[in-house]
Amino acid sequence: MSAPTQTLEELAEYEYIVEKTFLSEDNGYEFFNAFARNKGFSLRKGKVTRAPNKDDISSRQYLCSKAGARQPKFLIMEDKKRRPRPVTRFECPFEVVIKHKPEMNVWYVYKYIDTHNHVMARSNEVGFLFSHRRISDRQKKEILAYQTAGLRKYQIMDVLEQQYGGPHNVGHVTKDLYNFSYLNKKAKIADGDANAVLQFMKQKQLEDSEFFFEYKTSAEGRLLNLFWCDGQSRLDYQAFGDLVIFDSTYRTNRYKMPFVPFVGLNHHRSTTIFACAIVSHENVESFEWLLRTLLVAMYNKEPKSIITDGDRAMRKAIRVVLPNTDHRLCAWHIERNAARFLHYSMIPGFRKLIYMRASPQTFENQWKSFFKKINAIGKRRRRRKHIRWLTMMHTIKRLWAASYLENKYFLGAKSNQRSESLNSRLHKHLDRKMTLYDMIDHYFHCVSRIRRNESQLDCEASQSIPVGITEHHVLENSAANCFTPANFYLVQKEITRATLYDIGEILESDVSTKYIVAARGGTKVFEVECDDEETLGNVSCSCLKFECEGIPCCHIMVVLITLGAAMPQCCVLNRWTLNAKSAISLETTDHVNSMKGTRFSELLMLAKPVFEEASCSIDEYMRWKEILEAELKGKRKREDIEGESSGIEDKENGLEAEASPINVQDPDIVQSKGAPKRFKNFLDRPNKRRCSECKATDHDKRTCPKIKRRW
Repeated sequence: MSAPTQTLEELAEYEYIVEKTFLSEDNGYEFFNAFARNKGFSLRKGKVTRAPNKDDISSRQYLCSKAGARQPKFLIMEDKKRRPRPVTRFECPFEVVIKHKPEMNVWYVYKYIDTHNHVMARSNEVGFLFSHRRISDRQKKEILAYQTAGLRKYQIMDVLEQQYGGPHNVGHVTKDLYNFSYLNKKAKIADGDANAVLQFMKQKQLEDSEFFFEYKTSAEGRLLNLFWCDGQSRLDYQAFGDLVIFDSTYRTNRYKMPFVPFVGLNHHRSTTIFACAIVSHENVESFEWLLRTLLVAMYNKEPKSIITDGDRAMRKAIRVVLPNTDHRLCAWHIERNAARFLHYSMIPGFRKLIYMRASPQTFENQWKSFFKKINAIGKRRRRRKHIRWLTMMHTIKRLWAASYLENKYFLGAKSNQRSESLNSRLHKHLDRKMTLYDMIDHYFHCVSRIRRNESQLDCEASQSIPVGITEHHVLENSAANCFTPANFYLVQKEITRATLYDIGEILESDVSTKYIVAARGGTKVFEVECDDEETLGNVSCSCLKFECEGIPCCHIMVVLITLGAAMPQCCVLNRWTLNAKSAISLETTDHVNSMKGTRFSELLMLAKPVFEEASCSIDEYMRWKEILEAELKGKRKREDIEGESSGIEDKENGLEAEASPINVQDPDIVQSKGAPKRFKNFLDRPNKRRCSECKATDHDKRTCPKIKRRW
C-alpha cells in the first residue's frame, strides 16, 4: 500500500481510511461513495473476488469513474456516421480494495490509492455524477403521488428542484425519473395488465367493504368486460340515480377498449360518478351485460331516465334490460351527425325540429315541410344520402325530438356532456398507450377531485344562505333554506318570471282549487291545482315543469305569491336539497391515501412548523440537524445489524390482498366504433377562399382578371 504524505491532514485522512472496518460490502460502498462525493468524483465498482467453492464475495475493488481508457477502435470515425461520445475515462489511478475477514465477519481496507489525474467536479456539479444519482424511497413516493395527481414528468422534476433548492440538490436527473417511472409501471403489470387490475380491485374491496367489481372473460381467458364502483358511488346512485348518463365513444388505453362512465347530477347540479366500465365490443351482448351488472351493483334500482349517444346496440340493450326507463339520445351527438349527413343550409331547420316544444302533430307537419326542401338542395347523390339519414332519424324521433320528450323526466338535461366532461378530464393525463392499470388508477384520482369539489360545495351551502333579489321575501327566503344554491338560483329565476303572469280565474271545488294563470298579453293559459290552500299538500301545474325538471314553475310561483305562502314541501324535490344523502349514509375508506401514507402525512404536518421556526435561528438549526443526523446513523446501524427485514414495511395493517389464483390474460386490441369526426362547429360549411371582387374560388383579388381588364 502507498500513502501520499504531502500534508498532515492528508496523512490523518489516509490513516483514518485504512483503519476503517465495515459490517458489509454495501456499507463499505456507501462510505466510499460519500467520500467520493465530498472530494468531487464519481465511484465505480471494479473487480470482485469470490471465496473458493463459495458464492460469497471475499474482496471488492472500487475505482474512480474515470479509471481505464476507451479502446482506440471506438474513436475511429471511418465508415461511421454517428459522432462518438465524449471521452470520460483518463486512466485515473484512484483505487480502493476491501476484503472480508471471515473469522471476525468484518470488511477491512486492503488497498488504498488516493491519487487523481483529472479535475474534480465542483460542489454544484457533484449531484450530476453517476454514482451520486439516486432516487430515494421518499422521493419515489413523492414522484408516484405527483404522477397520480396528473403532473407530467418534466413538471415533477421542476417541483423537486424547487423543493430541494436547485437541480444539484435533487439527487438525480430527469432521465433517472423517466427510467424509474418506466420500471415502476413495468413492475406493476409484471404478471399481466389484466391480473394487475383485478388484484388492484381486490385490494380496493379490502379497503372499502362496499366496493363492487365484476368482469367477464372470453373462452381463451382474455379480459372482455370490466365493471367497478366504490361504496360512495353506490350511495350517490341511491340518492341521484333517477337520471343516468353514459357514453362509450372514448378509448383511453392501449387496447382501444371503450371507457364507459355512468354519471349523473348531484344536488349541486354537478357531475357525480355512479360506476365505470371498459368493454371490448360495442355490441348488444356487451351492453346488456353492462346494464345488468349495474342493476346488481345498485341493488336492482332502475333509473327513471337515461341519456346515451346514438349507438344502435346500446338502444337495443336498454329496451331489453330497462324497458320501463325513459330513454333519450344526446342532442349534441345528433347535431354533430347532422353536420356530417346534411347540407349546411339544412342544419338550422333540423336544429329547430330537435328543440321545438310542440305537439306531436305540429312536429309531423313541420317535418313534412322540412323534408320537401331536400329536393331543392344539393346534388342528387347527396340528396339520397340526406334522405336515408333523415328517414332513419324519423323512425327514432321519440328518442330525440323535444315534442315527444316534453313530458318525460330528464331534469332539464339534453345531452351526455357530463360524461364527456369526465372523459375530457381523464384525457388531460391519459394517452392511448396507457395500460388499464394506469387508466383505472388515474380514474380514481379524478373521482377524488370531483368529490372534493362536492364537499366544498356542501360546506359553502351549509354555512351560507343566498341573497334574495325580489320583493317576495317569504317565498324567496323559504326557498333559500330548502334548496342548494345552484338550484335556488333556478327557483329564484322562476319567482322573477312570475311577475309576467296574472291569475285570470279561480275555480273552486270540494276537492281542490284551480287557478287559471296566463301571461300578460298572451293567449296561452296554465292550470295550477292546489289540494288545500292552507297546508298546500299537493300543488301541480299543467305545464309539468316540476314533474320533468324537478323545479317548480313560474305559474306555481304566481299562486304562492298570491296566497302569501312559503315554499311548500311538495314543491321541493329531496334530491335538490342539502340533505339529499342524509337518509342513506355510508362510511367509505379514502381510496387515495393508504394507512402508511396517512401516518407519513401526519408526521410531516407536525414537523413543518417546527422546522420552519428552526430555520430562522442558527442555534436551533444546528440542534435539530444534530438530532436528525444521530437518528439517521442509528437507523443505519440497526439496518446493518438486523438486515433489511426491519426495513420492510408492514402489510398495511393486514390490508394486503392475497395473490389471485385466477389467471386472466390481457385483452386483445379491439376496433372500437369510436367518436365521429369532429368539426370546428356543427354549422361550419366547407369554406373556400374567394376573390373579393368576382367571388371566384380559383384566384384572389391580387390576380383577378376582372381588375386586370380595367387597367
